[in-house]
Amino acid sequence: MRFVQNSPQMHTVLIRTFLFIFFISGLWTLRPVIVSQDLRLRAPGYGLLLGCIGVSAVVGAAVLPQIQRNIPIVDRQVILSTVVLALVMIALGYLRNPLVLGLLATIGGIAWMMLVSSFNVAAQEP
Repeated sequence: MRFVQNSPQMHTVLIRTFLFIFFISGLWTLRPVIVSQDLRLRAPGYGLLLGCIGVSAVVGAAVLPQIQRNIPIVDRQVILSTVVLALVMIALGYLRNPLVLGLLATIGGIAWMMLVSSFNVAAQEP
């Protein structure tokens, strides 16, 4: 606890994590509303969209080492994944095609995995 209180690097990681969780919670909050009211897909459609995120998180974990080799600076990884997630969230707010939303959810899941991984790396760096 004392380390976290006295470490400016940990403050940065915690602030970034808080902001990420605060804004990404809108995705989880509004997804059931969009699926049920706008897309009229019911529970199976909602499950498929969640499945796209889950599968893409697994794929993202598999391809993450290659991404990290191509973008070795953690701050750039955070910026890239944040921009991708922001664009995905904007698109999810406007688009109503289930196939396109599934593709976007897949892309968002990979970006999500990259962002969370970047936060974990930043928290463990000296």
